[in-house]
Amino acid sequence: MAKIYVASSWRNQYYPEVVERLREAGHKVYDFRNPPHGQGGFKWQNLDPDFDKWGVSEYREGLKHPASELQFQADLDALNWADTCLLVLPCGRSAHTEAGWMKGSGKRTIVYIPEMQEPELMYKLFDLVSGDFEEVLEFLKDKITQEDIFEAFRYIGVNHADFPLSNSMFTRPVHEPLHGIGHIYRTMIACALLAQRLRMPRAGLIAFCGAYIHDLGRTNDYKDDEHGMNAVNWHFDKYSELWEKYALTDEERVYLKQAVIQHSQKEWTRPGDDGYDVMAILKDADALDRCRIGDLNPAYLRYSESRSLIEIIEDIYWRTSEVNEDITIQEFIE
Repeated sequence: MAKIYVASSWRNQYYPEVVERLREAGHKVYDFRNPPHGQGGFKWQNLDPDFDKWGVSEYREGLKHPASELQFQADLDALNWADTCLLVLPCGRSAHTEAGWMKGSGKRTIVYIPEMQEPELMYKLFDLVSGDFEEVLEFLKDKITQEDIFEAFRYIGVNHADFPLSNSMFTRPVHEPLHGIGHIYRTMIACALLAQRLRMPRAGLIAFCGAYIHDLGRTNDYKDDEHGMNAVNWHFDKYSELWEKYALTDEERVYLKQAVIQHSQKEWTRPGDDGYDVMAILKDADALDRCRIGDLNPAYLRYSESRSLIEIIEDIYWRTSEVNEDITIQEFIE
């Protein structure tokens, strides 16, 4: 489900119902009228009943008021937290500034118009403009487009054409689909999407590289606790030119190896340790594709952002479950 920043106005009569219906649909919602600091929503008249008579100098001073600073930080934290903005009309400058900030940050932004307003050309920047709340709820369901995936690749800085897979790359002689080409590509996609949501492009790049080799060392398609270690020992050096191309430092190569080893064993890297996020992104991405065997337990995922990808990876799996032949990742996605 989405983490939604509802941008609107104190005077908007539709706002309370919108927040309520979003929460009933299972989404997490930031309510600027009831911010987490517990001191109520911000209103200029609480600073000065005559605020509407201010000049620019008084306005600038008002922006420095402790109450202004408190609410601004609460709203900014929520903007960073959210992955979606819902702009509910009618509303004013603040809400439109927030929606523009969200879209400029690469986040999904929707305009909901419960009663028609003056048309605005630049709403073409946003992902959906709708007067039907049921359409908004449907749009908010976890879906992903081909362009979303390619955008995630660009975010972590990879050229997907550099990472083709073929069955000849695998150690095991029998190429079954459970841990084959389709699984590896889905894990790579999940690494990119998760890193984008976490805002960790470099850790995502290293995890993506780890995903590329993580199952190449399997000797069978079932229980094989050593296949992560085998992938490092037998395959890591084969792709040294690729690691060079992406300027992986010696330290980053260690993180990559550790992540690949730990994906098939009990992890030893802990939050706060160097390389933890590389390992955690790879392991969560690998775990998300457990939908293919029906035993994904969301409680074991390390990031809340990973849980938001469950339905997305499931959807990709159902569209690619039969893939096991030599294929590029672009062909796989398309």
